[in-house]
Amino acid sequence: MAEAVGLTASIIQLFGVTVALSKYSYEYISGVCEAHKEVRELVDYITRLQHTLEPLVREMKANKTYGLSGKAPLDEKLILDCKAFLEEMEDFFVQNGPGVTTTDQTPKTLRARLRGTKSRLKWPFREKYTQEACKKIKRLISSLKLNLEIEQRLVERIEKSINWICKDDTGTRHEELVEDRLSNVGNWILETDEYLQWKDIEEAEPRRYRKRLAGGAPGETQKQRPKGRVLLGKGEAGVGKSYLCSHVVDDLTRLRREPDSQVGLAHIYFDHAMSKQQTKLFVTRNFVKQFLRQIPKTEFPNEVITEHEYHSHAIPTKDFLEQTLHSMPSRFKRLFIVCDALDEIESLAQRRQILAFLRELQNKGFSLFLTTRKHPAVDVIRKFENEKVITLSNNPDVEIRRFVEGYLERSEVFLDELQESSDFEGLYQRIVDTIVETACEMYDTLEACELDADQNSILVAKINVERICELITEEDIIAELDALARAAATVGHRPTTTTELDQLMDVTYDRILKPFHDYAKVNQVHAYSALSWVGYAVRPITVEELRAALEIELDDKTLHQAPRIDRLLDACRGFVSWDKEKTNQLRLVHFSARNYLDRHESIPLGFRGAYRGLVCATYISISGPQSDEDITPYQDARMKERERDEKYSFLEYFTKYPFFEYAIHSVALHLEILDEAERPLITLKLIDFFQDRKWATTYFWWNNSDGPSGHLPDFSALHVASAIGYPDGVQCLLSEQPKLIMQFLNHSYPAEKNRDFGLRPLELAAIFNRVPVARLLLDAGAECNKPGHYEQPPVLLATKRGHEDMIKTFLLHPRVSANVVDSRNHCLLTWTIFDRLDSMAEIILDMSLENEKIDLNIVDKDNMTPIFYTIITSNPHLLSRLLTHPKADVNIHPHPGILHTPFLYFLNSPFDANLKDQDMQMLKLFTTSPRVDLLRPDKNGATAPFYALWSCTIDNESEVFSHLLELGIYDLNHVTAHGDTLLARACSDARFLPAVKILLALPRERGLDVEKGMDVKEEDKERRGRSPLAIAAVKGLVKTVRVLLQDGRADVRRRDADGKTAVELARERELEEVVRVLEEGKRARREEEEPEEKEDEEQEEEVVVVEEKNRDGGKKREVVEVEERDELRIELRYMVRV
Repeated sequence: MAEAVGLTASIIQLFGVTVALSKYSYEYISGVCEAHKEVRELVDYITRLQHTLEPLVREMKANKTYGLSGKAPLDEKLILDCKAFLEEMEDFFVQNGPGVTTTDQTPKTLRARLRGTKSRLKWPFREKYTQEACKKIKRLISSLKLNLEIEQRLVERIEKSINWICKDDTGTRHEELVEDRLSNVGNWILETDEYLQWKDIEEAEPRRYRKRLAGGAPGETQKQRPKGRVLLGKGEAGVGKSYLCSHVVDDLTRLRREPDSQVGLAHIYFDHAMSKQQTKLFVTRNFVKQFLRQIPKTEFPNEVITEHEYHSHAIPTKDFLEQTLHSMPSRFKRLFIVCDALDEIESLAQRRQILAFLRELQNKGFSLFLTTRKHPAVDVIRKFENEKVITLSNNPDVEIRRFVEGYLERSEVFLDELQESSDFEGLYQRIVDTIVETACEMYDTLEACELDADQNSILVAKINVERICELITEEDIIAELDALARAAATVGHRPTTTTELDQLMDVTYDRILKPFHDYAKVNQVHAYSALSWVGYAVRPITVEELRAALEIELDDKTLHQAPRIDRLLDACRGFVSWDKEKTNQLRLVHFSARNYLDRHESIPLGFRGAYRGLVCATYISISGPQSDEDITPYQDARMKERERDEKYSFLEYFTKYPFFEYAIHSVALHLEILDEAERPLITLKLIDFFQDRKWATTYFWWNNSDGPSGHLPDFSALHVASAIGYPDGVQCLLSEQPKLIMQFLNHSYPAEKNRDFGLRPLELAAIFNRVPVARLLLDAGAECNKPGHYEQPPVLLATKRGHEDMIKTFLLHPRVSANVVDSRNHCLLTWTIFDRLDSMAEIILDMSLENEKIDLNIVDKDNMTPIFYTIITSNPHLLSRLLTHPKADVNIHPHPGILHTPFLYFLNSPFDANLKDQDMQMLKLFTTSPRVDLLRPDKNGATAPFYALWSCTIDNESEVFSHLLELGIYDLNHVTAHGDTLLARACSDARFLPAVKILLALPRERGLDVEKGMDVKEEDKERRGRSPLAIAAVKGLVKTVRVLLQDGRADVRRRDADGKTAVELARERELEEVVRVLEEGKRARREEEEPEEKEDEEQEEEVVVVEEKNRDGGKKREVVEVEERDELRIELRYMVRV
């Protein structure tokens, strides 16, 4: 880190010098009649260096990162050399500018060059020095450009990976709220004790926080864990919860941008208009995208980029997203999540999934700020009943009044007209007082609802002040204020129940919808149609989309003229909000407005779900390709829409048919929410559309990337109803037209000419995840086990697309075989493991315990079973499940030629340094499992350590090989069928040098024989008897030879079966370097033995002297001395060898 900071500082300083020198050098050239070529070249290089450094320095300063990821490291010495030379140039120009002469204070190196007026016009550096500087600067520019290019590619890969995680813009709703709110209204929440304690809890308890990241302190249960990581804000409708959340998000964003804060922040605003889309998967993708954007590119997780590049054709899996999200506590010091309006998630099951997901994040170390209403979301309150609660309410004397006054000040046109009245100040004060009093009267004390403070509606105040600001004359304003006072007086008492609380809002909505009802009397169809679309669209629609939808008249497949939208929206003013400046979208002013429509059935039956579904179907029929000639431009628009590139948003196709994109994506969603009374009316009409060849083709092309292309095939109505997911249509077709439909039930749509491709109805239901339709088709006898167009049975199609509910439906049905395979003999479990769908693999494994027919050992055409794919995908979790599963064969060897067991296959697989932790975890699972046969060799007799050699190479030195040897269960001198010992195999390849060192470093008690020669078959006599040293010498492995000689146990003079030493073998192959190393080893060995020979000679001389002195009876003493010398010689020889 310190080196990166130093390099960054040097680059920034170098940029500052180049900026100054670019100016000085051009001034110098312009002041000299003819500057030398080298000088002009140098000046040009300095300018180019400035332009190259500018974007890099800008990023360093803006993002406060260390700029470079290190993929192409820079030469720091080169940067410092260039910086020193350019600084010397800068000194020359600064000190010797026009009118400046040399002084005693001038440095000696410059003072010698800068003498007199002439010297000022001379270039102060020698030609050779200038040329050398040019070369260095040129090298630096090339290096920087290469680095910047690599960085740009990395940034592009990161951006593509992030957009692959989630294509939706996560900050649009927050920006809308920030722009709409008043800065001084609602910020009171940032000063409350509850919020400050929640915000600072991690600083107050850092040790406990670290324990929580690991899932809690040892011995600590869920109920014993410290509270405070969740702050739940409760407030009634209209209190301004979204505005308060936006203040919290802005405050945490300021905290995140502080230097070295290491704070991560994600937020989401739940919206009733997008309740269908805001699922748990959507929320997860949203959070992951926001956190990834806050990680510096130098620390961006490589696994995200790798996952995107390997699976860019599919959406991210749930398991991968959760794994990425759960890894964020290791990348940030503090993590915050803000969720607004949990009560606006309409589906109870969907809301429970999201609440459980948020609780899981809390246990992982995330701090949560949640807002909700109390009564519509009791499950939210119960889920977090033991957490801190803050009541979201407004002080009527401060917040509501401040909001009204701020809104009036923002409405400059209204104030200008109001100032023309006779009593401006009195009328202005009456407007403020009336609106504030009305809001406070309607939401005061709600003791029956167990709220701790006054509830005052920002929403009511906003609706009223907006309506008044639209009025022009003073008489209209006064009349509106009188109506406001009468409306508040009609309540008569304070609300004590939720129903009465809704009635209070009804008073406001009844009043503001009066102009709409007047408009509906004149133009009922367009009025109720527009309100139906704005209130019940699956996402907020734009004005252009609404206008196009109003051009449709049912039972007429032509476009009609739509009414004036501005008049229609004026009639809905206060009930419908219109974002004119940014998105041009329409939405209800508040979730309570949707409740108002539901309670009062404001929209007639003819304009509800059935109407919206038929409008979408009709528009698709009108805007789709009308003939084969329309296919090409249609396909172009289709592909560009899939890319979701902004530059394609104004395509001529979408300009002509602005409602098409909404209709094609939402027709199925509208059909899911039909009322019972509507179903019989719409089914037969929809079947007419389903039988339309153009309509069906349009739908399939747009919604299924795997669908047909290049022609318009014929579809049956059953195929289309299955794809859309309309069970009533399927049931009607199966019951009303059984003979006609049965021919399509188990056949693909009719092929065109000689084409034989197509999808069966059940396959379409599996692809589009239409579970109710799949049940109907299975009960009707649809073929479910045979491969279809994609050479895969329906259950595999659902598996590859991650449809968990569909997989359960198939596996629980008695007609579906649990062991279906595709054309490559891949089974269900294999596909789930290969596509990293861990949750679905868990489902299959759990069901296999109850269903005896499920086979977990199906061998595919690649001679592998599912357990092998857990190794390929580096998935320790599923490997652990299979190793402990009673039906999984953990020692299977499906390949008849190699006889690889899963354990040997794991050791033979390439090891990635980025997956080191997963590899070691999987190795420990294998070595600790009692069901795995660790000593089982392959067909050639090679045991596990032979395979583990590939995990211990120069390029990838892991701990796998060492871990196996530490088990102590393997024979180090085991010989394979090829005659190799483990050391001999390691000495045969330069890449295994780390393994050689590990083997030689083992304790001598392990009995490694470094001299054991190869014992090969008779026909390979040349290799017989070669020691590991001879093998390394023949291969020319100098480093391996040197390591063996340094060990001291290898004998250089050892001969093989042909009587040749390692030196002779190397000399025959002209390996001079190996010969030199071996000769040095031989010489060192001889020098070790020379002291022994000299000692033997001295011993013989001493014996002779002793014999002369003791001729007469001294033989006994001679024998004693010889024995003593022999013992000393043995000890000396042992010490020398050691």
